[in-house]
Amino acid sequence: QMFHPMLSQLLKEFGPAERIAIHEFAADNAVADGLYRPAIDQALGTTGLDDPAAALARTDAIVRNMLREEQDSHALATNMDIGLAYVDLRQRKVHYSGAKIALYYCDGEEVHEIKAARRAIGDKRIGDYRNTSVDLQPGRTFYMTTDGFLDQAGGDDGFGFGNSRFASMIREHARLPLAEQGEAFSLALARYQGEFPQRDDITMLCFRFD
Repeated sequence: QMFHPMLSQLLKEFGPAERIAIHEFAADNAVADGLYRPAIDQALGTTGLDDPAAALARTDAIVRNMLREEQDSHALATNMDIGLAYVDLRQRKVHYSGAKIALYYCDGEEVHEIKAARRAIGDKRIGDYRNTSVDLQPGRTFYMTTDGFLDQAGGDDGFGFGNSRFASMIREHARLPLAEQGEAFSLALARYQGEFPQRDDITMLCFRFD
């Protein structure tokens, strides 16, 4: 993960398809990393890359089985928010499923949001993870962020950054090169945050295939 003021961007040459993921642990990073990375790898080995919702559901099932075997699991906060995108460059489609992490996309005119399931991986209740597909159009930029960005206190009254302000920020900068977008987002968040302390880890990922 990368933390504010550094926001991560992704723009590189891929093969016919690629998996793009962003996640946030509600636990000690070392504990969560040892728990979730093997679970995600195992799930993807079973479901494949092209069905993000199935991969999330399988990851959740694996994690629950692992926690049952851990005597001290009841004492750990082991939830994980995650967004998983499968980019099919041949069909020019993005297939997305998220557990408490939405996918936004914008061409500079209108911001769209693919909402995530309300339940994190490892939540007390099992989440309902579903795939949504969207066209991979030239000039269309996709965004994922952890809730640390959206919840960051700032402004005159210490309110969170919020979804509306986040969408406006995306719309304003969506046509810029990704590196310039990252700089603009860092600056926008820093200006809004002001002297308020950072509440949480912040990770943002952007990708575009023209």
